[in-house]
Amino acid sequence: MKGPLPGRRLAGRIVVPLVAAWIASACTTAPLTSSAPSAEASSLAPAPSMSPEVPSAPSEESSPIATVPAARGYAMMADVPSQPGVIMLGGADAPGPPNLPDMWSFEGAAGWRDITPAALPELAGYPQLTGTAFVFDRQSGVGVFVDIKGNPWHYDPRSNSWQAASASDSPTELLGTAMAYDSDSDRMIVFGGFDFGSVENNETWAYDVDAGRWERMEPAQSPSPRNFAALAYDADSDRVILFGGAPSSGAHGDTWAYDYEGDTWTEMSPTAAPSGRTYSAIAYDPTGDRMILFGGSEDAEISSLGDTWAYDYGSDVWTQLDVVGPSDRGWHAMALDADTGMLVLFGGGRSRDQYTAETWVFDLVANSWSRP
Repeated sequence: MKGPLPGRRLAGRIVVPLVAAWIASACTTAPLTSSAPSAEASSLAPAPSMSPEVPSAPSEESSPIATVPAARGYAMMADVPSQPGVIMLGGADAPGPPNLPDMWSFEGAAGWRDITPAALPELAGYPQLTGTAFVFDRQSGVGVFVDIKGNPWHYDPRSNSWQAASASDSPTELLGTAMAYDSDSDRMIVFGGFDFGSVENNETWAYDVDAGRWERMEPAQSPSPRNFAALAYDADSDRVILFGGAPSSGAHGDTWAYDYEGDTWTEMSPTAAPSGRTYSAIAYDPTGDRMILFGGSEDAEISSLGDTWAYDYGSDVWTQLDVVGPSDRGWHAMALDADTGMLVLFGGGRSRDQYTAETWVFDLVANSWSRP
């Protein structure tokens, strides 16, 4: 939840005592304190606790309620290959640990539906949905959420249920990591993050959903250590594209491409590029064969951005799009809705005290933002 998973960039130097508090005892769901209308805030209710060993099926009696999610940051969003719309998972309504254990579906003109199942992934000693990565394996149709201890959880959209996966040789302490699905190799590619000592890493891992196996990759060169980078898969070029992220201070503005088959990271050399940033969001546009990047924060709480950029891997060119769209923000969630051909963006804010409950969509053909 790219705060709740406060990268060192999240709240200055308070990350160590905050994480230590999580380890000492599980955090409870905090009252909603955002500026979102009370009608939105009151629609949330914590999901029941769940044991990792015995995931429960959702209640057949509960039905989705048409409403709008509460204001939040650090939510995770992914396109659902087997059904219309995108799914948004969790988030936080204020600085601190995640406190919104819920799931929502956005289906274009039909709007938002609360689809929170009876049980959600839960890691002992932590709030539910304490993690930073949620992506769908498009071949199997399974959604994968990775918690901060490297444990994968599988989501079946047909039954709206979660299952703890048993994976070998998993990475550990994945706060602020980034993940994308490489459809050519049928692997989840994971990069970076930091540990409970607030030390960033530049490890690359691949997760095989079908085999339930993690693989530590060993590329000859890699992006420098960082957390909360923007990461997405370019299907036409078969490359995972990374931009920015947070080192121990400041923010990176570099562009990298990863090839799983060759296990190689290549630093790109565009003549112009977005300014260095973290807490931004990126998604692949299959129609235009380009990446779309929006917003982010240049230096944690100091300044946020509201610019929209397109990146063409083949020509190694970043282009700033002359569009009017969401206000300056970071900590937002964004994903492609393949059914509508639109990007969907939700939440985020100018700072972690100013999260919004705004929904925006980006028309990839018209190059325009609008409020649905």
